[in-house]
Amino acid sequence: MKFFAYRNDVKPLLTDDEANLSTLQSIARVITRETFENKLGKALYSITVYENVKRATIPMQNADKDILALSFDTTARPGPIITKKILPLLKIAIGSKHIED
Repeated sequence: MKFFAYRNDVKPLLTDDEANLSTLQSIARVITRETFENKLGKALYSITVYENVKRATIPMQNADKDILALSFDTTARPGPIITKKILPLLKIAIGSKHIED
């Protein structure tokens, strides 16, 4: 894991080791999704809703195949946040033509 941070008012649900394992599992799922990219297109993002948190992974579509992993409060609406705020910023930051507005 390259970097992670929490809001000041958030107590992490996972230990550092658990967070690292969770990130590795997220990477494995991103790689698994690549199997059908030739038919379905590139995955733009994925959201998993747990009882205590909503988590999203966004493949960065860069040469390093990085992913952005995010957590949201259970009341958040991650879909619109990702499509309207995060993806446009990523498109500017990495200039990917695979990241949709």
